[in-house]
This record gives sequence, C-alpha cells and structure tokens, in this order.
Amino acid sequence: MKNPKNIPALLDDGQYFFRLFQKNLKLIDQDAVKILFHQFFYIKRHISAEFFHYVIEHRLTLEQKHGIKIRRKVYTISFSNHGREKMYQAMALAYQNGFDQGDVVVPKPLWYETEAMALFYLGIPGDSLLEHLKNGHFDLNNIKKIAQALERLHASQVPGGVFTTHDFSFPYVDPTNVLGRDYNLNDPLKSAVLTQLSRLQQLQKKVITEKNVLSHGDFHPDNIIINKFDSHQLAFIDFSEVCLSPCYYDLASFLQQLELMSLGYLDRRLYLQAEKVFLAAYFNDQKISPAIIDKINLYKAWTALKNAVYALIFTETHDRHYARYLVTLSQKLSQHIK
Repeated sequence: MKNPKNIPALLDDGQYFFRLFQKNLKLIDQDAVKILFHQFFYIKRHISAEFFHYVIEHRLTLEQKHGIKIRRKVYTISFSNHGREKMYQAMALAYQNGFDQGDVVVPKPLWYETEAMALFYLGIPGDSLLEHLKNGHFDLNNIKKIAQALERLHASQVPGGVFTTHDFSFPYVDPTNVLGRDYNLNDPLKSAVLTQLSRLQQLQKKVITEKNVLSHGDFHPDNIIINKFDSHQLAFIDFSEVCLSPCYYDLASFLQQLELMSLGYLDRRLYLQAEKVFLAAYFNDQKISPAIIDKINLYKAWTALKNAVYALIFTETHDRHYARYLVTLSQKLSQHIK
C-alpha cells in the first residue's frame, strides 16, 4: 500500500481511475469490452495534513459486444482511517445475503482497492428518502419496507473478528476529536456533552442486555435511496459506520433523525404515525413493552448527543444553538429511563 499521505494524488488522477476501471471492467459490467468515456466529479474532497475524505462519482460510457453502448455510475469512497474497507465488507455481506434484489437492496459492491484505501460500488439512480419527504412525498409503505429490511439486515450471520463493537465510549461520540479543537475548549457545551455522555454510559450498563447484531451505524433518511426508475425499490447506502450493536441503535437513529431532518416538512402527527408503523413492522406487530421504549430512547439520546458533537464542528451562531438544543434533547430523552 502507498503512503497514506500520497493517496490524495491518486484520487485526483483521472488516468489512474481509467486504468483501474479497464482492469476491473468485467466487475462493472460483465458484457463490457471497453471504456468509451470516463468523467468524474467530487461529491466530497476534504484534505488536511492528517486527514482525507473523498466521495467521487464516475460517469462511464461502456461498449458491449455488437457495439451496444451503456452508461454506468461508479462511486469511489476513500477515508484516511481505512474505515471504508469495513464498509465494503458490510455491503458485500448484505449483497450476498439477499440484498442484491427485491424491494430493498444495497448497491452492488465492486471491489476495495488497498492502494487508494478506496471502496468502489455501482450507483443506484435516485433521490434520498429525505428529499422525497421535503418534496411532499410521504409514503408509510416505504417506512414499513425499511423496517422489515432492517430486521433482515440485523438477522445476518456475521463472521467473527471483522466488525468492531459499538459502545458509548468517547471515540464513538467524537471520532475526530471535535471537542478537543481550540475553539471548543472553553465552550460550556463541551462540559455539558461530557456530563451527558457519562450519564448515558451508566444507563447503557443498566438497561442494555441484548446481544449485538450487524448494524448500519448511521441509519437515517438521507442514507436510503428511492430508485429513480423503480419507485418500489429502496436502497440502503453509506455503511461507513458499520458496527456490531443492539438493534436499538439503528432503530433509534432512524427515528430520531427522521424527526429532526424532517422538521418543517413532516408535522408531528405524521411523524408519530411513521414511528408507530416503523416499530410495528420491525417487531412483527408484537406489543412493544415500556422496557423496549426505554432502550430506544436511550439510543435516541445517544444519537442526539452525537449529532450535537457534529454541530460543534462549526462556529456559526445557529450551529451553536442547534448543538445546545440537541444536548438538551439528549438530556430529556434520558431523564425518564428507568
């Protein structure tokens, strides 16, 4: 593997990608014989002395036998801490266990390139569930399908030693040390976050006894795509935070972020209806006990706190207000957990 500091040079090199795609052409399309056109665009390109994060969209025109031309979109994701290798392994596991077809799929994982610390996968055309909600398209049947597919994902058999186990430790709530940055050191919000984190750690030890399952790790409406050419098909994307955890992590993450992300687009009555449908579909219409609600609320509190830390990346006044709101929300959610 190349020195990680040299990897951004590879990821900025169109010829590097062209050669790579030519070498792996049959993985992209088994009937393709050559690449006619390649163009790429940065969706994310963040580079510093210690860090890089790329998300790249490639638009390919391929020639098949008999001169037939087809178009494919391939996505490249590279992250400086090797996290995208786990993402590839999670997508491959799901794809091989029923998520290659049907009403809910994952994009086809193509390969992981060690030299560039990069995952390559085949894109699914469409917009996120969040975009659909913002455009006034609210479909409870989609909410039901998402919950049922999530339950199938959680039932996946997972090989040992591949994925890390999520807990309520500091590195999971603040993986890039946002609270340690100079502009946050003296902010009272830092102390509030750490105090609330300690409370959640204590609650987790008391109320969570379930086994860990394969968890998406960042499950929310912007990581679910509705297929542009088949509106009945959804896709789970961005497994970059895949881990092992109790099922409540993904359940709470989806519900908490559905509520927060759709503020102004989805009124409270419709959100509560969506939450009811989602939980009923996941638990197969079984009665949901107060203990389960407590566990979901614990992970909602965790999700709110994690999002508060993310908001503290930014120094604008409205971001600080939002971070304060999220810390308060986390505190409220945890106060009534027995």
